Amino acid sequence: MKVYKEKKDCCGCLACKNICPQKCIEMKQDEEGFLYPVLDESNCIKCGLCFDVCVYKGNINYDNILETPVVYGAKHINEQIRMSSTSGGAFTAISDYVLKNNGVIFGVCLDENMKVVHKCAKTKEERDKFKGSKYVQSDINEVYDSALNNVDRLTLITGTPCQMAAVKNYMKIKNFNTDNIVFCDIVCHGVNSPLIWQEHVKFIEKKHDSKLVKYKFRDKELGWHRHEERMMFENGDMEFDSNLSKQYKRLFYSHNILRPSCHNCKFTSLKRVSDFTIADFWGIEKVNSVFDDNKGVSLIFLNTNKAKNIFKNIEKDLVLFESNTLDCIQPQLKQSSSISLVKPEFWSDFKVYGYEFVLKKYCGYVK
Repeated sequence: MKVYKEKKDCCGCLACKNICPQKCIEMKQDEEGFLYPVLDESNCIKCGLCFDVCVYKGNINYDNILETPVVYGAKHINEQIRMSSTSGGAFTAISDYVLKNNGVIFGVCLDENMKVVHKCAKTKEERDKFKGSKYVQSDINEVYDSALNNVDRLTLITGTPCQMAAVKNYMKIKNFNTDNIVFCDIVCHGVNSPLIWQEHVKFIEKKHDSKLVKYKFRDKELGWHRHEERMMFENGDMEFDSNLSKQYKRLFYSHNILRPSCHNCKFTSLKRVSDFTIADFWGIEKVNSVFDDNKGVSLIFLNTNKAKNIFKNIEKDLVLFESNTLDCIQPQLKQSSSISLVKPEFWSDFKVYGYEFVLKKYCGYVK
């Protein structure tokens, strides 16, 4: 028996693995670097919990979600915070409230091996590692391992909408009280292969003959409306606005390295699963050109009364204008990311010829 039918029906949220009372589900990496559940049928008691928790089987928990979200465009009043954020600093404002109330935050960072993982933060310094977009599927296991130990404290959990829906399902089945849990999802373009990301890290480290110590997937030195990557190495080297630094971005937008389920997303809608939804406010220049200074504007959805109550405490930290669901609409709120017509060929070439070959062939990389 398979936990999923086709790869497009599994988002790799790890909920099935963690809900299994027999611990007979193991997550294994496929040839594209994505994790999928593999069931040991010899230990399976056919309880059905892996099916019940699966968001791709239609089990999406919209409890307490407002019929229509309250929509804002936002910029943090602290210019340094805004410039160190991918968009307008909304995440910092929300997470600061949680920290001030002795809470904890689960977010995504690059670990010491440049892997994209969920971690727990209890201080601003730890939280700041979560700032900024990471265009790679994160390992969310830390949330299942640790978040449930913090249900008596205010806890902010952030991630993609499929991850947040999965954790909500898991907590509901486990009968956990979520009064202190605040869920925050993003408007997601799709998640990229961790395998390709690790290949990219190895490739650029070889080019610089040094360990990569910091990577900004979106740097705003040349303006928020541009997408520039910045790479910093142990030997002091830095790469920015170069042919090499543009390669991962090109791979991302090619859609060749997206997870198959991202072409079959269940969350490309204004009906969200989390208390908060945050994103870049793309199209702001058409909606409110005066508000757009090319330094970053956050889009914020308040999807529950819990979010509305928290927002009353953080709006003093933000410059705001109230928007609506019509003016803020963007592609990933309407439809899944399209499938690249050359995706099978890309992966075939990668397996046979390696990473540098596909950079040259599909991204126009020149040494």
